[in-house]
Amino acid sequence: MILRLIFEKIVQSQMRKLILLFLAFAGCIPEPRRIPGDPLDSPLLDYLLFRTTRTASCADRGFCYIYSSQNPPATGSYGGIAGADAMCSQDAARPAAATYTIKAFLVGTTRRASLTASAGDGQLDWVLRSNQQYRRSDGTTVIGTTGSNALFAFPLAASFGTVGIGFRTGLNVNWTTVGNDCLSWTDGSVGQTSEIGTANQTNNTAIGGGNITCSNPGYYLMCVEQ
Repeated sequence: MILRLIFEKIVQSQMRKLILLFLAFAGCIPEPRRIPGDPLDSPLLDYLLFRTTRTASCADRGFCYIYSSQNPPATGSYGGIAGADAMCSQDAARPAAATYTIKAFLVGTTRRASLTASAGDGQLDWVLRSNQQYRRSDGTTVIGTTGSNALFAFPLAASFGTVGIGFRTGLNVNWTTVGNDCLSWTDGSVGQTSEIGTANQTNNTAIGGGNITCSNPGYYLMCVEQ
């Protein structure tokens, strides 16, 4: 009975705060103040009750995985960026421990890393997190840690992989979008081209600097855990 009363008090207190916060946001009343000494009005209680509203990510582990697809897709036509994300998510090379959402390491009309060279401005559905460590699929080799701009600085601590495979990115070496992206990854014809990175490099050619026709079947996807 006592526990039930405590639970009801907690629920009532939190509901009251939610209503007041909503009204304050709407401009109806001033923002509510915390009441000193109120055991039901504490940051710790807020954390315990509302923690589940935060989206889980690989940041909870302390590092995120980056890995290449097991085999290269037939062409640079992936069904758009969403299709490339799905291919990465379902790829056989995905580490068993990479349990969070997976996205493809490439840019196009709906994904952007940076508008200005190496700045990280204007990002759109970008796949790297800020101030986050990334590792290879072995879970131990550190590729690097991004800065506050959610980009790697070069040289990387370690390359994305040990084999010199090329993978399609659509990126300039300075993280801006080239525009050579197989019509945002929907056209695998010989008339389209894409920018590629090289997996065994630690300088900026790891993300771009090469160009290949979209009909060429020898180029992989690089995949990033979210």
